[in-house]
Amino acid sequence: SIRESLLSGIRSGLAAARAGAGQLVAHTEQDLPMNCILIGTLLHKRFELNPFASAIIGLGFVYSGYFAETFRAGIEAIPQAHIEEGRSCGMSERLILWRIVLPQVVRRMLPESINQFISLFKATTIVSLIAVPDLMYQVSMITQQEMKPLPLYTGAALTYFAVVLLAGSGLRA
Repeated sequence: SIRESLLSGIRSGLAAARAGAGQLVAHTEQDLPMNCILIGTLLHKRFELNPFASAIIGLGFVYSGYFAETFRAGIEAIPQAHIEEGRSCGMSERLILWRIVLPQVVRRMLPESINQFISLFKATTIVSLIAVPDLMYQVSMITQQEMKPLPLYTGAALTYFAVVLLAGSGLRA
């Protein structure tokens, strides 16, 4: 679920950043329930998705705005002189993108991208409200059967902590 949501958010974010619509996507994410109603009204049909697909689409919509802003900021942080130097050397636009712009963009936006990934990982707990069996959903189901919430929720908290710690320390390496 987190991998699909992350990929969906990154794809949408890249597309929006490339189109220069990062602020539009960031604005429309707040109107997501209304957009779903509008889409259903325009198509003149009711559509239902399974909970897993709904979770991926919802988290992808929400985090695409954040990823778009991250990509946009990374691209705008590149000094225009670097691009002009590539042009003066006779490089094509594609070569300038791959050899000059993208290495700098990745380096500048990697900390914020990791931060967005951690935020997305923590936000996946909300999908348990629509019956998607994530970690917290499984813990709550087992807690109802075993009646031992402390060790189960402690284990879940340690799992979240380990993932966040690994993602954060991977950035420093």
